[in-house]
Amino acid sequence: MSGASPDDGAIPPTGNILDVSNLPAPEPLRRILERTALLRPGESLTVHHSRVPCLLYTRLAERGLAVTTDPRPDGPVVLVITRPLNTP
Repeated sequence: MSGASPDDGAIPPTGNILDVSNLPAPEPLRRILERTALLRPGESLTVHHSRVPCLLYTRLAERGLAVTTDPRPDGPVVLVITRPLNTP
C-alpha cells in the first residue's frame, strides 16, 4: 500500500479517524488501543502517526485486528486498523 494517497481509494473512507502524530509516547499506543476496543466487526479506524508504530502490531494481532500501513515519504504514517467481520 506504500505510496497510496487517500484520494486514490487505497485508504478506505471512514469517519473514524485518529491523529496521534503530535503526541508523546506512550500516548499514541494507549489512544489507539482505546479506540480500537470500540470497533465493531467490519469497522475501521484510520490513524495518522508520526512513525511506524512497531510495538503496536503485536497488540493489535492479539486482539484479532487487521492493520495496513502506508508510510508517506512526505508526512505521517497512515494506518488502517480493521476489526474483521468474523471476530467478536
